Amino acid sequence: MKLIRTALLLSVVLLSSMNLFAVPAKPGLVTVRQADGTEIKVRIMGDEHSHYYLSEDGYLLVNTDDTYFYADTDAQQNIVRSDIQARPKAERSAEARAFLSKVDMANVMKALAKHSDRARAARAPHRNVGLFDVGFPSMGKQKGLVVLVEYQDVKFNLSDPYSYFSRMLNENGFSDYGGTGCAAEYFRKSSMGKFEPEFDVYGPVTLSKNMSYYGGNDYGGNDSNPEQMAIEACQLLDGSVDFSEYDRDGDGFIDNVFVFYAGRGEASGGSANTVWPHAWNITAATSTPYVFDGVRLDRYACTNEWQGSRPDGVGTFIHEFSHVMGLPDLYATSYTSAFTPGTWSALDYGPYNNNGCTPPLYSAYERYALGWIEPKVLDKPETVTLRDISYNDACIVKTKSENEFFLFENRQQQGWDKYIPGHGMLVWHVDYNKLVWDRNTVNNDASHQYVDIEEADGIRSESTRAGDAFPGTAGVTSFTDDTNPSMKTWNGTKLDKPITEITETGGIIRFKVSGGLIPPEPVKAQPATEITAGTFVAHWDASEEAESYVISAYAKTKTSDDREMLSYVNGFYNLNVGNATSVKVEGLNPLTEYFYIVYVVNENGKSKASNEVKVTTGEPTFDFYRPVAKAAENVSSNSFVANWELVDEAVEYHLDVYTKTWSDFDHDINGFDNGVKDQPEGWTTNSSQSYANTAYSGIAIPALRLASDGSYIESPAYSADIRSVSFWHRGSKAAAENRIRVSARNVSGAWTLVGEEEIENGAGGKTVKIDNLPEGTRAVRIEYSMKGAGSLAIDDIDVEWGGRAELNGQTFLIQDNSRTYLLIDNLQPSTDYYYTVMATNGTLNSLVSNEVKVRTKAVPTAISDVTANSPSVKVTGNSLFISGAEGQNIVVTDIAGRVIYKTQHAAENAAVSLASKGIYLIRIGKTKTIKIQQ
Repeated sequence: MKLIRTALLLSVVLLSSMNLFAVPAKPGLVTVRQADGTEIKVRIMGDEHSHYYLSEDGYLLVNTDDTYFYADTDAQQNIVRSDIQARPKAERSAEARAFLSKVDMANVMKALAKHSDRARAARAPHRNVGLFDVGFPSMGKQKGLVVLVEYQDVKFNLSDPYSYFSRMLNENGFSDYGGTGCAAEYFRKSSMGKFEPEFDVYGPVTLSKNMSYYGGNDYGGNDSNPEQMAIEACQLLDGSVDFSEYDRDGDGFIDNVFVFYAGRGEASGGSANTVWPHAWNITAATSTPYVFDGVRLDRYACTNEWQGSRPDGVGTFIHEFSHVMGLPDLYATSYTSAFTPGTWSALDYGPYNNNGCTPPLYSAYERYALGWIEPKVLDKPETVTLRDISYNDACIVKTKSENEFFLFENRQQQGWDKYIPGHGMLVWHVDYNKLVWDRNTVNNDASHQYVDIEEADGIRSESTRAGDAFPGTAGVTSFTDDTNPSMKTWNGTKLDKPITEITETGGIIRFKVSGGLIPPEPVKAQPATEITAGTFVAHWDASEEAESYVISAYAKTKTSDDREMLSYVNGFYNLNVGNATSVKVEGLNPLTEYFYIVYVVNENGKSKASNEVKVTTGEPTFDFYRPVAKAAENVSSNSFVANWELVDEAVEYHLDVYTKTWSDFDHDINGFDNGVKDQPEGWTTNSSQSYANTAYSGIAIPALRLASDGSYIESPAYSADIRSVSFWHRGSKAAAENRIRVSARNVSGAWTLVGEEEIENGAGGKTVKIDNLPEGTRAVRIEYSMKGAGSLAIDDIDVEWGGRAELNGQTFLIQDNSRTYLLIDNLQPSTDYYYTVMATNGTLNSLVSNEVKVRTKAVPTAISDVTANSPSVKVTGNSLFISGAEGQNIVVTDIAGRVIYKTQHAAENAAVSLASKGIYLIRIGKTKTIKIQQ
């Protein structure tokens, strides 16, 4: 049997010359197709720095030209490849079974670890503890540049990749394939609003070569030219992107270019010719400088479009963009037995949670490194309440070294954390070491991990992940210098800050530090009084120790796994009521179980909770009912019938009918006075181009230039409805089929097309105003629909919003309690009317119903059923001409019923002189009435 000796494993140890970060390989078995068409199941281990393949039962494989061979080590711990091709376990030959029986996988793993260490090089110095200085700002509102690329031979599977990735990165509530939200939401949630990214997506653009040129593995297993994807993408977009906008920190470098490439990635089972998702530097790959708009390209990151049978979720992007912001990998980047955070962390295997669609929230470690959290310092006796990490709450125990500390956080399986492996308090032991961070080997050493979860149950296994948290499945309630795990530094120093009496109730963690203070004795809560459908009065005994009292009132719910959660009454979570011994609890629902507990508060802290008192609110009284107003019927130009549902116990109804007169509008005007790069607050656009001449500008230069299909300008979301939007535009050789599309976004975030305008190419341009916006419109978008050639100038956008509504109308009293309709007449045509209903039982008034909007019809100038042989009416000036009514009686009256003209047995044509403008009724014969407005 032939053995092929190599210093670096083919397609095993990867990127020995590259200094980059990467996503770990997707866990589990992946089916791969070999060059001869056979399929085997493999496990991909490691990451883009260095990775290797294992057979389904754990033997090392070497990939040579998409054919997998069994491998071993020699006496010098070099990886040696056999010439036996891998087959499914059940189909192995006797030769293969004999070879594998002699393989010592312990020695193989040592060899892999040795080669992996050689493959890792130093990176730039850190900025904060546990963070690299990568140049991407992670505070405030920032813009990220994202480019979609495809190869000559591999195209996007998605029919509209621009839409999918734009939504995946920016659309609130993004839920495709079971997703939890978009990338921007993830970062806003993890930073508690301190980091608000917006991702500008460009492309797709087509690269110059086939996929294998960029991703094909060389002799050492390295991707051949992955950096060329970023270089070519920027070159292709140079004419349409202002790259200087993406140097947010002003250091002369583009902060980052993120590339989504068509097809699969090697980390999730793609062929050896695919690119492995990673983050790297152009300057590490080539000495040739690439400068665009005065700023240099250096840092980039990338990930794949497709995995399995669908597009990849947001998880891999979150992982790679975390490296963009300077965070290291937390999985073992070489082949060790270290037990790392796994699916608890977005920097480990968490990106694959929920099939890659729901990465876990950043932990206290990532937030602390990025400056997004100020953890509470635990340095004195106290009793601590810790809310879940979504509130950005955490605690820290410091050591004598500023680089070593313990972080405490509360993780609950909800929202982005829904798919973490357990719930409770996680304890992170962080020990920053520059050399370790430089080599990106943070958690490689099983005997000293540098960002480590202290497993509460002391067990390091995937099957007991739920026991990592306190109290967790093992019910562990203490973390001290003497427990296992312990609160000792890595050099064995005791910190004497014992954490005891750890509890988890209703998703809240509580514990004592150093025994806690001696709190006041709890007080006894007494039964509630004055219970109504929406209120009760809570009572408790007085305490001589009290400086004040705190009350919490809540309802209880159950989660899907039967855990009890508390839902606090608005305003009654830890409400301090001073020294009162009763308080009225309001804002409740009828026939609902509520509970309250009371705490005594003094300088030593807060007592334990009092006994819990249960209160069931009463039956809903009449003032809790809300009538239902229904759509109007029989709508005409001067009347309609208002409708509502019957209300039990009502003795009469009050129907309010009114119009609204709006005034005192706010105006948000965007005239691009500071150029297109410096938009007014809240305005966004995916175009960085402008017109700087008067011919293609409105009131003043410049104007925004939209030059590609789907380019747009979008207003902020306002706090009140938008009434109208107007804008100036002019096309530059815009094709006749091109259009301006105006869309409105409602309070729920849904977009609706409200207008589509033809483009004016002529001198002077044209101003368009759209005032038929639906109620609830809070933002508008002006978008270029480009079916042919040409570009579009947009300027002087005026959004009219808010304002004050003056209600003009009257109230109708309906004393027949069985009646659920009323004719409303004497109205104006083509006018918006509104109505609401309130019922009364003689003592109490109900709530006001929903509001119904009715628009009266326009007054017709003729009737629709006039035929060629029927009478017809025409108004010219002050004259009315009636034809085709020969031999019939004609009566013309005004709206008040006064006869203006009358004749019997009319001639073929009749002419009537009208004294003034108004509404007239023409009666012809016995059956036909024509209503006109002069």
